[in-house]
Amino acid sequence: MKRMIHVIIALLMITTMATAIAAAEVGFENIWTTSENEAYLAVYSVDRDDTKFWHCEYQGDLAANPPIDIWYQLDNEYTIERIGYVPRQDNNKNGLPYVFEIFVSDDGENWESAGYCDWFEYLPEMQAFDLEKPVKASYLKITFLETEGNRASMNELFIEAEGTLTLEEQYDAFINGAEAAQIAAEKAAAEAAAAAEAAYQASVAKYDVTVTGMTVNSASPSYPVENAYDRDKGTFWHSFYEEKATPPYVLDITLDKVYSLGGFALLNRQDQKVSNGYFTEFIVSASEDGSNWVEVYRGAQTESAALQEFVFSAPVSAKYLRIDIPQTVGASAGSLAEFYACTAEKVEFPAAEEPAVEEPVAEEPVVEEPVVEEPAVEEPAAEETVVETPAAPAPQTFDAVSFAAVFAAVSAFAVKLTSRRRK
Repeated sequence: MKRMIHVIIALLMITTMATAIAAAEVGFENIWTTSENEAYLAVYSVDRDDTKFWHCEYQGDLAANPPIDIWYQLDNEYTIERIGYVPRQDNNKNGLPYVFEIFVSDDGENWESAGYCDWFEYLPEMQAFDLEKPVKASYLKITFLETEGNRASMNELFIEAEGTLTLEEQYDAFINGAEAAQIAAEKAAAEAAAAAEAAYQASVAKYDVTVTGMTVNSASPSYPVENAYDRDKGTFWHSFYEEKATPPYVLDITLDKVYSLGGFALLNRQDQKVSNGYFTEFIVSASEDGSNWVEVYRGAQTESAALQEFVFSAPVSAKYLRIDIPQTVGASAGSLAEFYACTAEKVEFPAAEEPAVEEPVAEEPVVEEPVVEEPAVEEPAAEETVVETPAAPAPQTFDAVSFAAVFAAVSAFAVKLTSRRRK
């Protein structure tokens, strides 16, 4: 039983950079084959790359022998007239078809023979084959019947159909692809550069202020500060890198007269080292007389080759500008391709922020919940114990009579006691 390998590929229009009319070639939706080696896939037969080609499996038990089929689902229905076969380009004839048959189908299941060929010979160029008659189809199949080495291979398949380029035109685009691609790339690059230049010139047109002079505290002899206002973006000022200068840098700029300024623009160097030297922090000050300065802007550049524009918060009256640069990227070199300034009427100033008015917050009425009075519990009063102090006995008064009576009684008791002892 044949081994079916279904390779799904999205090749909506087979094209190369060599042509601007790639839509005139037949496109391919899916490709199947009964055999392919993992290094030589079926999709390579329509990839328009002469270094890759399809080859059936040739190793081990899965090595294929004719008949070997390869199917193509087209991206649309075409009236097919001719096909072109390009053999592998490594000077190896293995897999070259000597006898093959072409089939077409509307649904990929019911096939009709559209031609039979038995005259192929090895040539590195494309060989064209005419179908028996033009036929409408959405699928095309080639069955390799007799081949060199009993294998099957193909570098590229071309299809000529009604409304497409001829096989010869398609093949010319293929073999001249590298040169055509280079030409197309150069043309595209030139067009992109022209468009970028036009956009740049349009963006700097509003910068109508004339700069008559500029000084800086560090400049390389090869990249003087005059380059920063010559309106030539191909030149630039660079700090004195030969002596490894570091920030801070100070650019003093002189205008031809006092202007009401609206803003300014800075352009980073335009070579491949656009990231070298741009200002990660800068402060702009303005003066009418070169002595009295007022700070008017603080900002930073980004790593970009585009013109970077800055607008003051309000018109600035000045003939002199100073840019203090305390920091540059990497805290080392400083550079600037162009400085521009424009008058106030050329910009739209940011709207002044109105002070925020705080709306009074409506106070919700405080609902006082009634206080539940707990019943008072009267604790019984502790009764004090009344301690009665006994009354002191009243002092007795001894008068003479009483004393005499007591003395007589005591004397009688003493006599009586004496009498008892004698007995």
